[in-house]
Amino acid sequence: MDALLAVDAGGTKCEALLVGPDGALLGWGLCRAEDPTSGTSWGGKGRSKESTLSALRRALGEHRPASLTVSGLGRWDVPELAQPYTPGEVHAVPVAEWDAPLALAGVDWGVVVLSGTGAFVHGAAPDGERLHLDSLGPLLGDYGSGSMIGWMALRAVARHHWSPRHETALTEAVGAVLGIDVHEKGLGRLVDFAHKPHDRAVVAQLARYVDEAARAGDAVAGRILAEAAAAQAEVVRDVVDRLALAEVAFPLVAAGSVATRSALYWAHLCAAVAGFAPRAEPVVPAGPQVLGTALRALGRIGLEHWRERLRAEVLAASPRDAD
Repeated sequence: MDALLAVDAGGTKCEALLVGPDGALLGWGLCRAEDPTSGTSWGGKGRSKESTLSALRRALGEHRPASLTVSGLGRWDVPELAQPYTPGEVHAVPVAEWDAPLALAGVDWGVVVLSGTGAFVHGAAPDGERLHLDSLGPLLGDYGSGSMIGWMALRAVARHHWSPRHETALTEAVGAVLGIDVHEKGLGRLVDFAHKPHDRAVVAQLARYVDEAARAGDAVAGRILAEAAAAQAEVVRDVVDRLALAEVAFPLVAAGSVATRSALYWAHLCAAVAGFAPRAEPVVPAGPQVLGTALRALGRIGLEHWRERLRAEVLAASPRDAD
């Protein structure tokens, strides 16, 4: 292997790492939803071809490895997209979206709770049995996701003028982010927005403002986070029950921007999980999920002895505030 290219195409961003055969970090590429080079996709801006190519090119920089080992999440065609950047062969090493957080946490089994643009819960029992629930999208599922929280915020803003009980700082924040008048006389524009199709990253981005408002003491925002966390905790409960983990000590691994960056959300979820799985051990891994993808891939191609070097270099580099 001349280089490993790990790609994580998520709902709101695409990220890529270029890793040398000795575990050295050679390049890091990131394309956010607001980046002018990003595209659109049914799965969110981060999963578009344009966003993936942008992150890939930035990670590669001037490097043109003689051959590439590629491990990509979110798009099946990452090896094909990478082919023009090497004169040699491109070898694919599959790493599942739920496996990367486990690798990032340094464990091989446990329950992964992903809440980002979308959401899922994946359980890997010590006996090898697995169960994956949700990943159904914002209309049928994605319980606890940024999309769910964003839509809850929009509903809260839509009724903010009904009674003083519903007043919330989210009114100004949502109006500013979406660029529309969300006050009583301008609600028609909010209704119009809600009935038009949007890249799901547009609504999911509101989750960060809900978290900010909740931390500032906004009661409405606080309830939104608590309700979203409770909804995803119920999915965790289904996984725990079906894998018979209720009395087992297992890692409860956070993944996705909401679960890893909203301390309030994660605290609510962990408190709910403790009620039916008291031995669950919450873990919020350090580093971006793309690092977990690279770590797992290194192990699968026989270079697991370089994993800690890569982890240390990525955590030390920290070139951006990860979503």
